[in-house]
Amino acid sequence: MTRFLYSIALIIFATLFVGILASLAWKFVAKSKCSEYVNSTALNVIDSLRECAKACWSKHGFGKDELSDDCFVVRVFIRDRNVTWDEVEGDFVIADFEKIVKEELVQLKIRYDASLRKVTISVFE
Repeated sequence: MTRFLYSIALIIFATLFVGILASLAWKFVAKSKCSEYVNSTALNVIDSLRECAKACWSKHGFGKDELSDDCFVVRVFIRDRNVTWDEVEGDFVIADFEKIVKEELVQLKIRYDASLRKVTISVFE
């Protein structure tokens, strides 16, 4: 009888554990989306580009992937001011543009570059 109860408890625990892991994984996947079009202030555009870069970075094993990949193409329109490359760059992100001019629609490519082990953001024409 004790063995039976132990087995039932183990099955319940395993089921709950798998459910919690699936829930956490789903939350991670949901956060790793990238907006295809951002029409907003400079700060919101910068945040969106950083989120897209993070999603690309995590998709490629945080710099461990051996294959380069075009992760996203994002169109941005900034309403209030220009954004310069240094506002977007980070530890694993290279901004391959001088500036994004306000009130101009710009298309950017977010790409994982395996040779650099970084994510690049560049103007895409």
